[in-house]
Parts: sequence; C-alpha cells; structure tokens
Amino acid sequence: MPPTTEAKPGARSPLARKDAAAVKEAIATLTDRWSQHESVTATVTTLLPTAFGGEGVTRGKGSYSYRKKGKREFGIRHYTENNVVVEEEEGRKLVTKERIWFVTDGKLIHSLIQEHEQLVPEHGGFVAKKWRYSPQGMILIGGRDLFKDLRDNYRLALLPDETVEGHEVYVIEATPREQNWRAVHYFDKQTGVRVKFVEFDNGNEAAFTFTLSDIKLNPEIDEGLFKLELPEGLEYEDLTDEGR
Repeated sequence: MPPTTEAKPGARSPLARKDAAAVKEAIATLTDRWSQHESVTATVTTLLPTAFGGEGVTRGKGSYSYRKKGKREFGIRHYTENNVVVEEEEGRKLVTKERIWFVTDGKLIHSLIQEHEQLVPEHGGFVAKKWRYSPQGMILIGGRDLFKDLRDNYRLALLPDETVEGHEVYVIEATPREQNWRAVHYFDKQTGVRVKFVEFDNGNEAAFTFTLSDIKLNPEIDEGLFKLELPEGLEYEDLTDEGR
C-alpha cells in the first residue's frame, strides 16, 4: 500500500502508479462503497483564484444533497453562495455576491443563478436555465456516472494515498485526452465520496478547488428539496436541444 501523507494537490509524485489494473481496482472499490448509500449530504466550499470583472478571488460556501430514487434514478441539489472580491485601483476592493442552485433528476439539469441586479436587472437578478443531464453538466461527488466520465475522457493515474480533512483517500489524477490541464480527485476509501478535487491549469496552478465537509450518510431528505421555485414571471431558458 502506498504511504499516507498530508494532501499537497499541486505536487506530482514520481511514485504515481499509472498501471490500469490499480486504477480499475480502486474505482471498483469506490463504486461499491458509494452504492451502499441511499442519501448523502455535505457542506461545500469552493475557491476560484479569479473574479469576474478584474483581478480578485471567488470564494463559495454552500450545500450538497444526493438521494437515490431507484436503480438508475436519483436526485441531486447543489447550492453555492459566492463572495466575489475584485481588486480595484488604489487598493480598493469590490465585493459582490451571487447565489447558484443546480438540481437534477438524472434526466434534466435545472439551474438558477442570482447575480447582482446591475448585471441582470430583470427578475431581481435571477437567471434560470435547463438542459439535458450529463456527468459533465454538474458536479458529482460519487457513483457510476462520475467514474464513467473519468474513464471515457481522461488518462487516469493512481497516486499515493493521502489524508484529507481526516479522511483516508484514494488519489486519482485525471488528464484530459485532448487538452493540456489536469485534475486531482480525492475519494474517501470508506464511503466512496469524492471529498475534494482540484483542477490545475496548463501552468500547473490551482484553477478551481472543491471540498466537502460535515458529510452525513443516509440522512432523511425531503423530496421538495429537489425542486426549484422560480421568481414570479421567470421561466427557464430551454437548452435541451443544444446537446448540453
């Protein structure tokens, strides 16, 4: 078994085990562990080292809920509230907030975004869209669809085990087959939950970080959580015919 170390997501390890058998074994274990959950909830934190409109940083915090509905049906709700800090001239900072909801039933994804009313003056800054579900269409934290996407579209390498937020994790590096960037995914060995992932740009700088905490397995979740209530007069922009 590879040694357990504290997570250093920006570092490549010379001990990377790139053999397909090791990756396949880890994915099989994680898929089995995930399949034992009827529901999962967690707190989400995100970090994007850029800000729309200028130099700055975007920090997000929110929630994630998953509930199994059948053999192939499920419900997911992902909510994030972002603080966008833009560095302006003479050391001034402009802080704005945006709220983002994603909900899927495994067939369609519905999104609702509330931005600053100066950017979107109608409907209180809200924008709503819907499109066909795909694993690339929203962030997944475990399961067959996530691993199918990784296997089909990335070159995978199993790195040495690490510890993230007290979780012993498998570490899987994923490099797109046709692009020059990479991501590192951290999966809890005991639960199969992806507790963290970091995307790196082609300069090997962290471009997006997603982390889960306060993870609860098999909690009761109300069915109504997986339905979005739109502001009066707002309708979804329908993107279902655009192959998304």
